[in-house]
Amino acid sequence: MTAISLSFDARDDKGQNKGDFEMFVDLPAGTASPITLLPPAGYKIMGLNLYQAQEVEIGNSGKYKIQNPEKDADVQQLKSGNANQATYMTVFARGIPSDYGFEFLLGDGLSGSTLEDTVSVPGVYEYLIWIRDTSDATDNDFMDPGIRNRN
Repeated sequence: MTAISLSFDARDDKGQNKGDFEMFVDLPAGTASPITLLPPAGYKIMGLNLYQAQEVEIGNSGKYKIQNPEKDADVQQLKSGNANQATYMTVFARGIPSDYGFEFLLGDGLSGSTLEDTVSVPGVYEYLIWIRDTSDATDNDFMDPGIRNRN
């Protein structure tokens, strides 16, 4: 089994979503791959949502964009000036649909949690990770990375 670790650092200290950025990880073909999710310093992981996305070619350019209306709608709720604890709880109640072939194991939130590819379900997935400032129980934020499963 191949293990992959991701460590996230906030891009800058500007705006409402200081740790909001996007990255994709290619999972190795033919193997189950646990991914350790490490929160930025001073934050803990509170929850995770996983969404299946679509890669759509832009014209005949050979370049692709990711389309994911469901995740985009959740991001808009979280980015709104009205996002609060209830908003985060509502958005992150979704979790991971069982047919996606992933399992999320929430650790203590500080030292990392694990997202495990449990079966071969090819596709492009994006996920949102709910993080909270450890010094302020009302300071919620999120990260927006993604996974390409090439099994």
